[in-house]
Amino acid sequence: MSERSYDGDAVLRIGGAEYRCRAWLVWWTELAPAPAQAAGPVRGPQDVGRWEGKLRFDNEDDAVSAWFASDERHALVLVQGQFAAVTVVDMDGPFLLVDGAGSPPF
Repeated sequence: MSERSYDGDAVLRIGGAEYRCRAWLVWWTELAPAPAQAAGPVRGPQDVGRWEGKLRFDNEDDAVSAWFASDERHALVLVQGQFAAVTVVDMDGPFLLVDGAGSPPF
C-alpha cells in the first residue's frame, strides 16, 4: 500500500462559483489481486488509488453556499496548480468532505 497527503491552500469550483479553502487530503493505493484471484481481465493501471479529505472554509456561510451550489455535488478542486474532479459527500460546519478517484492533484 502506498500513501501520500496534502495540507495546504485549495480552490473549490462548483456550480459556476469558486471558493478559496484549506485542504487536508490523503491518497492511497492498495495492491491489486493476483491474476489468478482477479474476477475478470485486468484493465488499466492497478495502482491509481483513491483519495479523500476535508476542505475548510473561512466561514460556514461559504461552506453552505458551496454545498447548495450543485445538486449533483460534482466539483473540481485546484491544488498546486492542478484541477481534479471530486464529489462533495457531506458538510460539517465550515468543512466539506470530498471523495476523488484516480490520480490526485498533489
